Amino acid sequence: MDKLEDSFYEEICEKYFKDVYQFCIYLTKGNRSLNHIVEECVQETFLEAKKQIKKLKNHPNVKGWLYVTSRNMINSSMRKYYTKNKYEIPIYDEVACSLTSVEEELENINESGMDIDKLKVDIMKQLKDEEYELYIDCFVKKMPIKEIAEKYNISISASYTRIHRLRVKIKKMVERYFYM
Repeated sequence: MDKLEDSFYEEICEKYFKDVYQFCIYLTKGNRSLNHIVEECVQETFLEAKKQIKKLKNHPNVKGWLYVTSRNMINSSMRKYYTKNKYEIPIYDEVACSLTSVEEELENINESGMDIDKLKVDIMKQLKDEEYELYIDCFVKKMPIKEIAEKYNISISASYTRIHRLRVKIKKMVERYFYM
């Protein structure tokens, strides 16, 4: 890049940076959680402008070119962002620990010499039908949390809550069984 192209590029940056930045914020509807996308797209827009500086020098509408380029960058980034988040379900350590199988706990009891089959039958009889079905789906069939949420027509967080409550209930039943 020669000195004229350098000075033209710097002029473009100084003159249009704020406008392009505001335009990108507008495209993301001012959502502050998407600021990282806005900043990345503005930066990519001006990097692309640097690559295309020879064409831009003779372009009749530089600002329009920057807006179209930034819009394309935002659209592409938003598609990637939403596609990624559509299939990504965060599981926090606490929740993952609470989803450990009740079967494992019952196996530990089995090692202690207790009649595990009798204990399972007694506990399963005490569960409500919906709780029993949830137990089977989660701990026996090991269905993914997303499928459980869809099956019961509830949110994913509500699924986590129901599974946690079921675990606590079963744990209390097991404790009562030993301290009777």
